[in-house]
Amino acid sequence: MKEVPVISSRRHALVDELKSIRDGLDAALMFLEGPRLVQEVLRSAKPIEILVWTLSAKDFPEFSAALTQAKRNFQVSPAVFEAVSDVRSPQGILAITRRPECRWEDLTGRAPAPLLVLDGIQDPGNVATILRTAEAAGAAGVVTTPATAHLFSPKALRGAMGSTLRLPCLEHLPVRDIQSSLVKAGYALVAAEMESPEIVSAGYCRHDWKKPWAILLGQEGRGFSEDWKPLIRAYVHIPMRPPVESLNVAAAAAILLYESLRQRELS
Repeated sequence: MKEVPVISSRRHALVDELKSIRDGLDAALMFLEGPRLVQEVLRSAKPIEILVWTLSAKDFPEFSAALTQAKRNFQVSPAVFEAVSDVRSPQGILAITRRPECRWEDLTGRAPAPLLVLDGIQDPGNVATILRTAEAAGAAGVVTTPATAHLFSPKALRGAMGSTLRLPCLEHLPVRDIQSSLVKAGYALVAAEMESPEIVSAGYCRHDWKKPWAILLGQEGRGFSEDWKPLIRAYVHIPMRPPVESLNVAAAAAILLYESLRQRELS
């Protein structure tokens, strides 16, 4: 392999470029850190715009393939890598690639598989877990509102473990735009809510998941925005023994998605 000059100064222009991408200032690119995500990029055959690595990355089994796929590659010192890393214990390799381009048809074309609408869920860890579960359970895709955590933040990308590269996602769309697109595609909105005498809801197992449904999930405390209420066609709840009143939103999403999958596979 041809020798590559080692970048050892934190003042190098590359450091500012990578920080800008890491912090989401360049919306066209993704910051994928660690061998697992670099491996997922290689599997997807997406071009690697920038590959950054330390000497330890040469032990990564697919290091040569990553170099071949990279348009630009830079070897940096461990100190420089730590300066741009988003984790406490960096593993010495990261890739910059373009974000997937997605259209509504990429999601709705998978009907009757359910869509997930995430409204105001601010924890990137929860968002990532939901995304990964959605892919595993055969969901059509994920749509988020502006108040929701970024699907393409470094933490969310790591948590989703590659699902973000494969599952159709539309991010930070207004409520009206989401509703309009759902209606055009024949999707109805079902909201997950706590069981309450004020709301007529069905136990999640009694709901007919074989139809095209968009599952609305909101914050664990506040729930979803009031703007959604006139648009909701059904409510479902997950029975819980007292004194527990709610589940983690990612756990609730998993229960609903797998019940949907169970019913669709039986039909």
